[in-house]
Order: sequence, then C-alpha cells, then structure tokens
Amino acid sequence: MGTNILAHNLTAMNAERQLGINNKTKQTLTERLSSGYKINRAADDASGLAMSEKMRRQIRGLTQGAQNIKEGISYCKVADGALNEVNAMINRMEELAVKAANGTNSKSDLEAIDKEFQQLKAETERILDTTKYNEIYIWRGKDPEVNYKRTGSTNVNAVNYSSTTMSLNLSNLNSTAQPIDGRIHIRTDETQGIQFYWTGYNGTEYESKWQKWPDDVTDTIRDPDDPNKFTTITHPGPVSVKVSELMDYDVFPDAKGIDGILKYNTNAYASQENLVNSLNSSYLSLPINFSHSAWTYKDNGDTYYNTISATVTLTYEAMVAAERDLDNVSDTSFARANPANNKNLKSEPAKSGSNYTGTWKFSYTFDNINTVTATMTGVSYTLSSRTDEDNPTWWDWVDKGKPWEWKNGKTKTVSSADGSNNVKGVVYALTNPTDGLLTADLNGNNSDSGSISISFNLTADSPFTIGTNPKTYTNVGTLTLTMSVNEKETLDEVMSRLLQMGGTDIFSGSNNDTGGVGYHSESSYLVGSTPKIANPIYGTEILRDTATHKTIPIHTAPESTENVRINITYPILRLEILGLQDTNVLTHEAADEALADIQYAAEMVSDSRALFGAYQNRLEHAYNGTLNTAENITASESRIRDADMAELTYWYSLTRILTQAGESMLAQATKNPETVLTLLK
Repeated sequence: MGTNILAHNLTAMNAERQLGINNKTKQTLTERLSSGYKINRAADDASGLAMSEKMRRQIRGLTQGAQNIKEGISYCKVADGALNEVNAMINRMEELAVKAANGTNSKSDLEAIDKEFQQLKAETERILDTTKYNEIYIWRGKDPEVNYKRTGSTNVNAVNYSSTTMSLNLSNLNSTAQPIDGRIHIRTDETQGIQFYWTGYNGTEYESKWQKWPDDVTDTIRDPDDPNKFTTITHPGPVSVKVSELMDYDVFPDAKGIDGILKYNTNAYASQENLVNSLNSSYLSLPINFSHSAWTYKDNGDTYYNTISATVTLTYEAMVAAERDLDNVSDTSFARANPANNKNLKSEPAKSGSNYTGTWKFSYTFDNINTVTATMTGVSYTLSSRTDEDNPTWWDWVDKGKPWEWKNGKTKTVSSADGSNNVKGVVYALTNPTDGLLTADLNGNNSDSGSISISFNLTADSPFTIGTNPKTYTNVGTLTLTMSVNEKETLDEVMSRLLQMGGTDIFSGSNNDTGGVGYHSESSYLVGSTPKIANPIYGTEILRDTATHKTIPIHTAPESTENVRINITYPILRLEILGLQDTNVLTHEAADEALADIQYAAEMVSDSRALFGAYQNRLEHAYNGTLNTAENITASESRIRDADMAELTYWYSLTRILTQAGESMLAQATKNPETVLTLLK
C-alpha cells in the first residue's frame, strides 16, 4: 500500500498500539518489582493464587500448632517441676518413717518425727491442689457442679394482698350510706373485671364501675422438667385501685368519702381461676372498734386531763350513729358527760374507815344514741419504772428467796377474786405486798413509778338504730381511764385523785377548742380468702468429679480430625489417691505401715513424672516436625507467589527501551501526512 494516504495514518496507528502494549507490560513489571510478588491479583494467575492461599492458611495453622506444642511442653515442665518437689518430700517421709520404725525412739521422739511427717504431707497436698498452668489446675478434676432437683412442694397463697385503707366520711349528712356490715365487697366477671359493692344503712345498694382485668405478667422460674434450666410462666397481673376511682357519683352522690384500696399481686403459679375465687370471697373491712382520745373533768367541771387520761373505743355502729350530725363544725364532741362537763356519776366508791368500798358508774349522752351507761369491768396496772442503784437489772433480782415476777413495763390484770369490777381491785393494785404500785420496791427508797387503768363497758340504756335498717344495737364500746402513780404517794392521796373523776367528754377534734370532725377517716384492712397452691421446692446437690485421669488436648495442625491432637493424659493425684491421707508415724507399728504406703506413693509419683517426661519428648519431636512441615510448605508457596527479581529487572529494562522507541516512532509516524502537502504545491 502506498504511503501517500491522507485519510488513514496506519503507521501511526500501529506505533500507538505497540506503545500501549509496552506501557501495560511496564506497569505490571513495576507492580511486581514493588511488591516482590508475581501474583498480586487473581487475574495474574487464578490457579496459582488459589494454591498459594491454601498454603498460606496451612502455614499459619501449622505455626499456631507449633506454638500450641510449645505450651504443651511448658505444661509438662511445670508438672514435672512440682512432682520433683513431691518426690523429694516423699523420699524425706520415707526417711522419717524408717527412723520412726526404730525401737529406740520414745513416745516424745515419735511425736516430734510425726510433726515433720505431717507437715510434709500437708505441703504435698498443697502442691498437688494448687499447682496450675495458665489458671488450669494440673491435678484437680472438674470443679464441683451444683445440681438442682425437685425435693417437694409447699402450699403458698395464690394471691398476696397488700395493706389497704378504707375511709369513713362521717362528717356528711348521708353517713347512712356507710356499709351496713362495715365491709366493701368485691365481685368479679370473666369479661368485665372487678367491681366494688355494699349495702348502706339507708337500704341503698351501691355499686362501682368495673375495673378491667390487667394484662398477664411473665415471671422466670426453674423449669419443672429440668430444674437446672429456667423457663417463663405467665400469671394474672397486679391491681391497685381505689373505690373512689370507680364510683359514679352522679348515680351515688351520697357515697362520696367512702373509700378503700384494693391492691394485690399473684403468685407465679397462680391461675385466673385462683384469683377469681380469692376475690369473690374477699372484702375491704373496717375495724370493729374505733379508739378515740377523750377529755376528763374534775367534779367541779375543770379539765383534769393532765392527770387522768381517757381512751374511748367505739363500735362501728356507735361511730356511724353518733357522728351523723357532725356537719355542724361548732359541735366539738359527739358524746358528753351527763350532765355536760359536770359530775356524771351514777355511783362512786366511798371511804369506809381505813378502806374503800363501792364502784364507779358513769352516765353519758351520745348523739343519736341518747343515754349511755359506763359500768366498771376491770382493773390493770403497770410498773413502768423500777430503779435500784445497786442492781440495775432489777427484774432479775431475787428478794427474800422469791424471784421477781415482772420485767420492766409489764402489765398485770386484777382478777375477779381480787375485785376487778369495784374499788377493791383498785386498792389491791395499789397495796398488795407482792407487787403493788405503792408497795413493791427493791430497796425501800420509794423512787418508783407506774400507772393504773380502770376499764368500763359502754352500753346504751335504750337500743338504737341507724338509718332505715331495723336492726337494733346496745353495745357502744369501752372506756379506759388511766392515771400515773408514784410510790411516794399514799393510798389516800391516790384515791383522792381518782375520786375527782367527774365527767368525760369524748371529742372528735384535737381538743375542746376545735370544732369539726377529727375522726372521719379510719384505717381498715382487707380480708382476703386466698386459695393455697403448691409451689415446687428445689434442693441442691453437689456433683463432684469422680474421674481418675485428666486429659489436656494439644492441637498441632489446622485440621478438625482427632489424629492431629496429642492428648496429654495422666492420673489425677491427691493425698488420698497416693494413700497418704491417714498415714502417721506416732507408733512403731504405724511407721511400718507408713513405709508400705510411702513406697506406693513414690511409685505413683515416679510413674507420673516418667509419663510427663515421655509426653515432653514426644512434644519436642512434634514441634520439630511441625516447624519442618511449615518451612517446606512456605518454600512451595514462595515458588508459586514470589517474584524472580533478576528476571523481572531484565524484562523491565527491555520494556522501558521498547517504550521509548515506540514513543519516537509514533512521533515520526504522525508526520507522514505532511508529505502529501508537497503534492499540492
């Protein structure tokens, strides 16, 4: 083809193609010379790369295997070193046993020899028990395991109720809405949940809205089939709800102020049926009696409460009946002495010579109950402070051969035979020679104190009713009057103070100057009838390792087969296994027996040392063989992957020359079309 072609410069195209080939070759050679490898990517040699990577993996596994073998050798060396000391001590024990077996030793000599013998045994046991390599105890078996197993069951409550409060609002005019039996009952429905209800003294049936059942909750328990594992169990969820939160006061406006809290949780093994049965037989209950403080008066009407204190305990019915009209805040009491704030005695004791006879009986007017009589029923007394400088623990003191009966603060009740319902009982409490408030003393210094309490029953003179309920009541409650007594007083002085009791007003406020209602809220409790369910009881047992040998596997190569492991298997050594547990040299006969035991122990230790030495030699050869294999495979991998630097340098130089020549030829070829221009001139 002629060279005078203008449209295509084939010479330049050929020069450019050759230059590109040389540049690519030069780039590859540069990469190989820089890395030292002739395979830098899979495209360089796909099969060679695959072989090389397998060999690299094998080399690294063999290298780690060699390291494992070295650790196995170290393990054997540690064991052998420990047994070397054990061997030395056994040799010494044999020497001592031979010495003790000699008939020239006295008892003290044998005891002295045995002390060293026992110390050598103790050190042998310590070495065998504590020697370890990398936190692995060499002569211990597996640690004891705790195994759980079911040992029985115990009956527990399916439902656990928390303490709760139920309130009485006795300050409103509608107190006849209070529960007729003092209880807020509970009913359940499978779909709707929980509801409170009660019947008031006015005959109204009160019902709350429904409290929906909560979602079930999950607990973690021991698996009954395998107590060493845990599983989950679901049971009814807990509830905490107030009566007031569920009442519709548009429907039952007079129920305001009547409240209570239901709070419970269920046992992990409880079912919904257990819960329903429990709730249906449970209720919120107000206490049967309510305690109130009161004011006492002298017979002239002056307040005397600093000397004589009063406590009134009223029945639920009396409380509801008496406080119905306390919406009037100017009314400070719901029960007054009759006549008010004055001497209200129907009867009282009188002094007869040097003694006293008779009894106390008081009269009261209760709101909505009318006249109430307080009849004396009992006497009790307390030695609250007994001092004895020479004998602080006076309650343990023995006076005239009779042990002191009381401990500090113990209360004693006067029996009916001693006059518990009249003044005779008061005199007995004050003057009986054994432990009377005015007579009992340890050293006669009259420096002791105590208190006397007189109890009364409160009974309505005429039966009373509440609201529309036809049931009648007469029991109002009890009254207790308490006065402190000091041994320095005389009987007449104490009785003089007691005979000043003129009246007792029972206030609802905190004092006689405060109006309104002070006892409109009372604590209550929940009476829960809860079924019993069986909860499993799990006991534990310690599973000790009974193995006689221990195996330490040494993994030598990157394979999962058993034949690449060298198992260092050796006997577990303890003092009892060596037969030295009970050995002593306290007698000549014991020393003779000890020699046989020591010989057996020495043979076991020597055999173990020989075994560790054999394993150590084997591991040394295994180490050398593994390193040799790793070295040969490394050489093979090198031949596949490593670059021949001399050869690459030759080809790099050649390619560099060709590249420069190609660039020169390409420059000249691009000038060929210019010759065509000469034909146009």
